[in-house]
Amino acid sequence: MLLRQSALYLVANALAAVIGFASVVLLTRLVTPSEYGIYVLVMSLGAIISTCLFTWQRHAALRFQSEPQADVRLSLLTGYIATAALHPLALLVLVYAISIPWPKALAAVLLAAALSFYELGQEILRARQLVSAYVRGIIVRSVASLGLCLAAVASDTGGFGLIAAVCVAYLASALASAGRIWGGPRAPANQDVLRQLARYGVPITISGLFVALSLALDRYVIYALLGTEAVGLYGATADFVRQCAIIPALSASLAIAPLAVASHGQDDGAAVKRDLGDGLELLVAALLPAVVGLSIAAPQIAGTVLGLAYRDAATALIPLVAFAFFAHSLSQQYIQLSFGLAQRPRYYILHTGSIFLLNAALIVPLVTVWGAWGAAVSLLVSEVFGVAFGLLLTRFTHPLPLIPARLLRIIIATAVMGVVCAATQQLVERTDLLGLLALIAAGAVSFGTAALLLDIARLRSTAASLLSERRRVARTLRTEP
Repeated sequence: MLLRQSALYLVANALAAVIGFASVVLLTRLVTPSEYGIYVLVMSLGAIISTCLFTWQRHAALRFQSEPQADVRLSLLTGYIATAALHPLALLVLVYAISIPWPKALAAVLLAAALSFYELGQEILRARQLVSAYVRGIIVRSVASLGLCLAAVASDTGGFGLIAAVCVAYLASALASAGRIWGGPRAPANQDVLRQLARYGVPITISGLFVALSLALDRYVIYALLGTEAVGLYGATADFVRQCAIIPALSASLAIAPLAVASHGQDDGAAVKRDLGDGLELLVAALLPAVVGLSIAAPQIAGTVLGLAYRDAATALIPLVAFAFFAHSLSQQYIQLSFGLAQRPRYYILHTGSIFLLNAALIVPLVTVWGAWGAAVSLLVSEVFGVAFGLLLTRFTHPLPLIPARLLRIIIATAVMGVVCAATQQLVERTDLLGLLALIAAGAVSFGTAALLLDIARLRSTAASLLSERRRVARTLRTEP
């Protein structure tokens, strides 16, 4: 079940990432760093607003809708409508309390509303294990976003035009999936259920706010100390790295939580431990080689994918941002499952709050000394600390299996891939598309071979089982009259 659902998520995220890559390639050639900086700042602000107002619904949807026979959709929709009524207040706070200019504040509030409605629907599909509908939602949003962003560039509407395009894309995808998300039969909205969802979700909202602030902090500190153009250069690089890493991270992790919650709801401790262990192995096996490959291929990526004005900054930033995202994914996609399974949401606050406070303490002095590179160092240090501290906290919530022997096999396979890619890089000595394709091919073949030999994520065992089953079926067909 885990491998099948993860494969479907992989297809969706791979298609979305291809479209995301195309967006980065095109926008960094069509939009100036200053215009891209406006886009980055508003997107970050919109994510913070969405986190403040709506995170509790998304987490509650995944936790409670995943339980057998549960249906809390209309209660969640009632909560969304009630929370959306706070948007005018959020706009006033941004303008008069934080001194955000009206255009940026309004764009961020509208973006938050569209983003939250889309993500709530996607979490409901994920919780109900309607993987095909979830995949379609991702694809529709990605295609619409690229097409509308290009239309915005053609109409010369700058960074705000890109934000408007993204808003419309989120709404279009949410409406396209509405039948599968909200279709009957439905349990009626229930105030007691809504209060239960809020009690569970509100602490996670505070935790999510720390995450959003930590991920946006680098951009706003760079903006304050170095200016809009520096934000555009840094943001383009960080966005591209996350697009690359999000394919394996989400593909491997999206199936973990619903399966683990369902097993937990049936009080099947052995199944929960199995699902969590398999999920961790798949997450690390998918993400670690991608991060190492990004780090080694930084010169080829910068020289091929990004526009000329972005390349020098990207070459230096890619390795740091890649490993920071790896640590962030381990915390968000695996470690925090312990807090959710134990229904102890205050641990989310303790975990993410510590990460944010460390990042906030480090980032200003590091940016002052090292510029944008210092922001990436601060992010990496705080996220690595978050993994260590999060594992410590799981001793007091739901225990998580760490499977050291299986993780060691992944590290060995990744090391083999790294050596092969580094040797290929020295032989090819190119930073153009040909050099990048040579590294991708070398990495894919070397890690794939090592993963099969070491039976990572039971690839060899599964392949052998499928081959044996195919032969059995073929023999049965031949012997039938």
